[in-house]
Order: sequence, then structure tokens, then C-alpha cells
Amino acid sequence: VTTLKRAEKLFFAKKYETAAALLRKIVEDEPENGRANSLLGDVYYLQGQYDKAISHLLRASELNEHKAADLFRLGQTYEKMKKPKEAIRTFLKAYEADENMKECLFMTGFVYLSHERNKKKTIEYWQRFVDEAVSDPQREKVATVLRFLNDPNFVLPDKNSPISLEEALMLGGTGAGAETKTGEDKGAGHEKAKEKNDGKELLDDDKLN
Repeated sequence: VTTLKRAEKLFFAKKYETAAALLRKIVEDEPENGRANSLLGDVYYLQGQYDKAISHLLRASELNEHKAADLFRLGQTYEKMKKPKEAIRTFLKAYEADENMKECLFMTGFVYLSHERNKKKTIEYWQRFVDEAVSDPQREKVATVLRFLNDPNFVLPDKNSPISLEEALMLGGTGAGAETKTGEDKGAGHEKAKEKNDGKELLDDDKLN
């Protein structure tokens, strides 16, 4: 078994530290190895080492013929680093590389919603997602949130608002008599919230990992 195959097995077994050690050695010996760069970028992403993830994912997207998955992960990394413009640009590049990756449309809308609070752009990309991703399990949840967003009376909370985005989606906007919560107790009552509104869990992009 080659070192790369061994590293792949370790990666899929979630033994990231051992996989990373092998992948670093491969990349050192073969800097042009697109698959090793891609996997190493994934490991760093999953470990929260976003700066390191970016350099390897960028390299992988240059080396690999099928670059959409590398670009998608790169977009996720930028999103985690709170770099919305880079994230949006990269998700759209991934979609351009492979139009079957409808999750790129979802994530573009997600970044416009969660980081930019841009209602119009969120609607634009999530409507495209709903129209095109007919078999995606997230589709119905996105359609539910779109119904909120398309209501002209629905107001997105400002980034600094004490009302979280999740609460706004549950309550139909900040103008709907929402009770403000502090950042500390934001997570406390959210188990019940999940039952009430399917849209809340859309705000967790880790489902797409």
C-alpha cells in the first residue's frame, strides 16, 4: 500500500494527526501532488488550522483537474475565518467548475445571510438552490426560510443586535416582538427552537462537511 493510500485510510478513519504526519512528508517530497495537498488542507480545516488549510487547498485547486471540491472546502475555510467576500468568490468559482455542486449556491446564500446580512442576495442564491437542487435533503428547509425572507416585513437583525440570526428566523424577524437575549444564554433554549423551526439548523454549515 502506498503512503498516500495509507494516509487516505487514516483520514477517513478520522485519525487526523497520523494522517497529517504522512501527508506532510508526501507534500515535502512531492509538492505537485494534488491529492496529498487536498487531504492535508482538509485535515487542517477540520482541526481549525485555517491559515495552513488555505495554502494547501489553494495549491490543490491549482493542481487537481477536478478542482470544485477543493474550492468548496477553501470557501468553507474563508467562511470560518469570517472573510465573506473571499468565501463568496470561492464558492462561485467552485460552482463554475462543477454545476452539479448545488451546495455552492446554498453556501453563497448562507454567507450573504450570516456574515453580510444581505437579504436580497440571500434570497437570490437560495432561490436558485431551491430551483436547481431538487433532490437535496436541505431543499425543504431552505424553502421554509425563504418564505420568511420573502416577507417584506421580515427584518434581519443587525450583526451587533442582541437578537441572534437563529432567533430572528424562529420569530419571523426582529420586528416580531422578539425577546432579546444576551450572548451567554443564546444556546440555552435552542433545543426547543429546533423543533419549532427547521430553518435554524441551516445556519450550521458543518452539515456540509
